Amino acid sequence: MIMKRVAKPLHTCTLSELQEGALGEIVAIDNEGIFEQIGAHVGMSVIVLKRAVASLVQIGAGQLEVPKEICDHILVKPLAHAGE
Repeated sequence: MIMKRVAKPLHTCTLSELQEGALGEIVAIDNEGIFEQIGAHVGMSVIVLKRAVASLVQIGAGQLEVPKEICDHILVKPLAHAGE
């Protein structure tokens, strides 16, 4: 028997999958506590500035380090990559 995986909406990825330098828009957050932790909410723009153990991310107008465990709960729609 072939099992089908439930797909993410087309053209979306988690924040941890968004490429360094890419611009995206938050389309879903699957953990309500993330707003309290980092102030992110649906509709905000995001840019991955630097990938590391905790990625340096610009969310809205603020820059902060966000651990991968939190990035995995934020679904984004990639909009453009730096230089495009």
